[in-house]
Amino acid sequence: LASYGVVITHRDDRDEMSGAPAGVHQLSEARLYGTGLRYEDLVAACDVVATKPGYGIIAECIANETAVLYTSRGHFVEYDVLVSAMPQYLRCGFIDHDDLFAGRWRAALDRVTSSPPPPKRPPTNGAEIIAEMIDRRIEGLTAWYQPIVDLNTGKVAGCEVLSRIVAADGLLLVTPENNNSI
Repeated sequence: LASYGVVITHRDDRDEMSGAPAGVHQLSEARLYGTGLRYEDLVAACDVVATKPGYGIIAECIANETAVLYTSRGHFVEYDVLVSAMPQYLRCGFIDHDDLFAGRWRAALDRVTSSPPPPKRPPTNGAEIIAEMIDRRIEGLTAWYQPIVDLNTGKVAGCEVLSRIVAADGLLLVTPENNNSI
């Protein structure tokens, strides 16, 4: 593995755990998060993630164009669906448990890193799309401030903010307070 930098994350507070092969660096999640970085940042910085397939890690790898070296994960109902769809969206390859736990990764890593780019690239701007949808939905939404008065002193102690929709013609559209459609 001399030509690869390998980082293993774990939930233990120690940065290095015993038994790691030379060239394999271990990083506690607490230390990673303590630097202000997130797990997603680590995925974006990697060429390949070795993992068992799951929705979150696969989505992060697709979004960051990070290849995946995957292994089986026991009984996981969606495993077959994820594994069959992954080659369409990211470079990926399988490594069996024997090779994974024995540290025989080189051939699998070489195969994954030399594979061609995937045929499809899904959009990864979902947050932007949702924000635009919300913005269109709440056009005309205004904040109305209602004072909260301390009855003992008669002074304003705070305020409650109510949302109201003002139509283009100036008409106030009142919605029920328990309306969860916005």
